[in-house]
Amino acid sequence: MKPSSLGQALIEYLFILSLVVILGGRMIKAFTRYAAEGMGTLNSVLSSHLTVGVCKEECFPDNYINGNSL
Repeated sequence: MKPSSLGQALIEYLFILSLVVILGGRMIKAFTRYAAEGMGTLNSVLSSHLTVGVCKEECFPDNYINGNSL
């Protein structure tokens, strides 16, 4: 290989590597934002259900197998 083609290959490799790193970072940031919004929604729903007492009527059975109730 000529020295100039070796240098060009190195530059191309660094360019592709930087592109992959940038795209990977953006994908991770988007996934993190999506997961945080999902947890916020889940937190809101659970807080609402537990605050108004819906879960006592809908989430738990009347009697457990061992005979105890709520």
